[in-house]
Amino acid sequence: MSVDISSFYRPAAGWQSGPAMDDAWTSAELPRQSAGGDAVQFATPGAGSSVNFGTPLTDALPTSTDGQPNPGDPLSQLIGALLSQVMAELARRMQGQNGSGQETAQQNTDTAAPSGGAMPLNETNAAKPTAHAASAADGPSAGSGPRTFNITNTQDHDINIGQFDQHNQLVGEVTLKPGESGQMRYQNDFTGLLKQADADGNYRDDASRLEFYNGFVNTSDIDGRNAAIHATDHQGFEIGDRQSIADRAPADIVSTDSAGNKTIAGYYDGSSETMRKGGQFMTDMLGTGMTYMHPDDDRLPEGQNPMRHTDAMTLDVTFGKA
Repeated sequence: MSVDISSFYRPAAGWQSGPAMDDAWTSAELPRQSAGGDAVQFATPGAGSSVNFGTPLTDALPTSTDGQPNPGDPLSQLIGALLSQVMAELARRMQGQNGSGQETAQQNTDTAAPSGGAMPLNETNAAKPTAHAASAADGPSAGSGPRTFNITNTQDHDINIGQFDQHNQLVGEVTLKPGESGQMRYQNDFTGLLKQADADGNYRDDASRLEFYNGFVNTSDIDGRNAAIHATDHQGFEIGDRQSIADRAPADIVSTDSAGNKTIAGYYDGSSETMRKGGQFMTDMLGTGMTYMHPDDDRLPEGQNPMRHTDAMTLDVTFGKA
């Protein structure tokens, strides 16, 4: 049985970019004359301090006998006022540049840019790769696309994981040894599922499923349970379970493959006693809040509803003993 989850899809809200930095100049004190006369002296910018360039011309008292403009002359006063404004504006700009340089230097110290020149991501917000993901990238892989399941086999025997499209056609497969990780990729807007083959390599209809459409991902034991499937993005999204319950199930709801691996009967459509008992056993053991046990579990209230969505493009997945 295939559960179509494509109708649940809605585009995830994108991140709004932050506002641009405010580049407006702030006010600064007018320049002050240093005792040194003509030399330009720069004070270190800081709270309550300014950049010192020398004396405004209106403070100088040259005499008309040395060939310099007379400060009492209207033209000299006008020139002096204009020069004062130019010097004040230059002071403000220099103070702003020095302040910006100090702030940038502090940021560079905090982020410690590598020799290549690329600045590292803010460590608080950066997605830190897990050992699981690193191991999966080195293991077997199948499928294609920007979305990835990093799959780990936590069972004590080799397993085959197949990816199927909405027409139940096999489109990708990986074989994982015990403890080994691999990757299964898929495209955007692709409706599909993952399930584990039996010991003979057959993908049975009563297998557990990991179903997906973009960011809508869920686990399902509706058809049956031959594996404990769990998935997480390590940022709050989590579905499925890691519990092994088949050994505790009544014999009349369990079947085995050629290697003795067990499958618990699923509820499916509840049309037989075995289905109803199997569905009830798994619901009693695991609940419905993390895995679909019945086709309409997504209508249940929060806490009992297994439907999930994540914005992550990569999920860590485990296939464990049923």
